[in-house]
Parts: sequence; C-alpha cells; structure tokens
Amino acid sequence: FKNSTIIYHKPISTSRNFKEIIGIIRYLLYRVVTIISRDNNPIPRYYFEAYLAAANLKVDYIVAEGGLYQHFGIFKKKFTRQQMFAHLHRIVEGSPEYWKIFKNAICVSKFVKRKFMHNCVDYNVKGHVLYNCCEEDNFKTILSPMELRNVRQRIGITTTDFLIIFSGRLVPEKGVIELINAVHLTNNENIKLLIVGSPMYDGAEETNYSAEVKRLAEKYPNRIFLTGFVHNSKIGSFMQAADLCVVPSLYDEPRALVPL
Repeated sequence: FKNSTIIYHKPISTSRNFKEIIGIIRYLLYRVVTIISRDNNPIPRYYFEAYLAAANLKVDYIVAEGGLYQHFGIFKKKFTRQQMFAHLHRIVEGSPEYWKIFKNAICVSKFVKRKFMHNCVDYNVKGHVLYNCCEEDNFKTILSPMELRNVRQRIGITTTDFLIIFSGRLVPEKGVIELINAVHLTNNENIKLLIVGSPMYDGAEETNYSAEVKRLAEKYPNRIFLTGFVHNSKIGSFMQAADLCVVPSLYDEPRALVPL
C-alpha cells in the first residue's frame, strides 16, 4: 500500500458529541423512511454510516470485508453491481440476495468460491480466487537460544516447560476455551499455553467470550498466559519460542492464516 492513501472511517462513537448526535438523527430519519415504505429489513446503523461515507468520498469500488453481506444492498443506491466486490474470508452460501448486490466475489480458496457460486446461473457473477498470504519477512529471522530463552522469561515460562501457542481472534468459533480446558485436563504442570490475540483488533472492546478466556487464565495462572493483541510483525518471536502451535477451530477454516 506504499502508493495508496488510507482513510480510516472510525466506528460509531459511544460519546454524545455534536457529530454523533447528527449521525443518530440521520439514522432515525432513515428508519422512519423504511417504516413508511414498509421495508421489513432495515440495515444496522454501521452499514448506513459506511454507505454515506463511501457515497461522500465518491469511491470507485466497494470491497465488502466480511460482516453481513446482505446489508451492503443499500450501496446499490449510488453504486453499480460492477463496483461491488464481496471478499469472502469464510464459507458463504451463495443466494440471489447476494448475487443481486455483488458482481464480483474475491474468495480465499476454490472451495469458498464453489460454495458461493453454486447454482449461480442467471446473475453473471464473477468469482476470483485470491489466496490468503502472510508477510514472510516477519518470520524469517531466526532467534538465538539466548533470545528464545529471553522471550520465554518475559512470559514467565522456563526452558523446560512445553509451550503450546494459540494465535488468533478470541471468538467462540476459534475454540480457545476448549483448548484451555484440554491443556488443563493434561494434568501436567509443565505444559503451558500462550494465547496471542484479542477479540478482533488492537483496542477492540472486551466481549463476554474474551472475558471468560481471561477468567480461565486467572484461574490457572501458572499454566495459561495471555498477551493481548500483538502486531503481526512481532508474532514470529512467540511462534519460535513455542514447542507446538495449535489451531483448535470449531468450524471449517476456509484458508487459515496461522498455518501459513
């Protein structure tokens, strides 16, 4: 992205400043219109605000990065299907509801593409496969034995401990709590678990699930260790310090980044 300009549209604020109050009023007016027009599927405010921002910037293309893809239908007010791309990071069963919105689907695997494009005959949707990837330079540096020992010491783990690492989002489908319980059931005090990640991104609010992960870590303080969010450029050192990396996902991973 060296030649790109990144404009960050902030999530909806919880503060009640003038700009936020105007946003609330604007969304309420939208809801009034949906009620009058008997629209039974009004979109959440986040998508409404994202649409207004995109329309105001007069962007060339819209790439829907996850979320509830059907709510991107509001973008059809200002953008054509040719401008709409669905970036599918997970398995999404294709349907006319989606195909009417998106002319293009960027899929992280051929399997994801097949699922989305199945029975898509009349909508002329183009499916593209763009595999997930990682920044290899972040993982090329080989740490010395002393550096690895220092990484473990900062965590509170000795060189004789067997360290298991989990890296990813702290959400139910990733199986973090199941992994914690499995480590506890080993009944071996030398087996430790390092959990690297947060509910979504740096600064993300704690969820009920992440709070439960934290509670279990506090329950087993000598065996479960949490780092919180770690930037991708710094994960390599934790990976090297571990003896085993586990991906305990409870759903069909479309193209998991951690094994890469």
